This record gives sequence, C-alpha cells and structure tokens, in this order.
Amino acid sequence: MAFNNEPKNFLVRIGEMFFAGFDKKWKPLAIAAPSISMHMNYGKADSICQWLIANGYKDVCVTNLIGTPADLEIIHEQLSASVS
Repeated sequence: MAFNNEPKNFLVRIGEMFFAGFDKKWKPLAIAAPSISMHMNYGKADSICQWLIANGYKDVCVTNLIGTPADLEIIHEQLSASVS
C-alpha cells in the first residue's frame, strides 16, 4: 500500500496536544490546536507514533483532523475517500 499520494487527513496526538514537528534535539513539539498541527498521511502519522512510543512517550495515537482516535473505521473511511 503506497502512502505518498494520500491526502494529509491524519494528525498525531500526544496526550491532549497535537504533534507539530521536532526541535533540533528531536524532542517532539506539541500544540493544543489541531488546525495548526502537522497534517500528514496515515503512513507518516503511524511511523511518528511508533517512533514516539519506542522513545517512551505515552498516550500517543493517530487521529483524524478533528482529533478523534483513528480506529479501523476512520482509517478505512479516509483511505477510501482518497481513492475516489
């Protein structure tokens, strides 16, 4: 499954905040507003979540653009919409 052409319909949530990138020391930057966080495709969001978890961050998940955790239904819905 290729993720490069997918729309950027996913966010990474860290607790109550949303991922906005990394600083120069690879510490994640997080902000409260989902609209100004980093928007990405599912593959990239999942990879960032896996990296954060491997580096000790808790309460991390991929969400849709309004912050709802991306369960299988949301993931399928977003990926199907990108094909249509």
